[in-house]
Amino acid sequence: MDLILFTRLKFIIMVNTKAIAGFVAGLSIGAIAAVLLSPEKGSAIRQRIIDKATGWCNAAKDSITDLVKNKKTESTRADESGNPFPNVNTMG
Repeated sequence: MDLILFTRLKFIIMVNTKAIAGFVAGLSIGAIAAVLLSPEKGSAIRQRIIDKATGWCNAAKDSITDLVKNKKTESTRADESGNPFPNVNTMG
């Protein structure tokens, strides 16, 4: 019984992996075709790509910075209260 379950699970994972790989490949091919068939000059397209990538990098950096600040704040609160888990209600 366990072997059948394992085989089915392995098949589902394999199918999902292939579907994701196919989606990413199609997305990549579509993006390349859009850039090649665009009526804009190559330099303008490259600048737009650079601007978008810079914006995404800055947004990711800001998100990570906020996450680190929040974790440091939680850690400081835990140290001050003596409770290592300040957000968890204790029984008592």
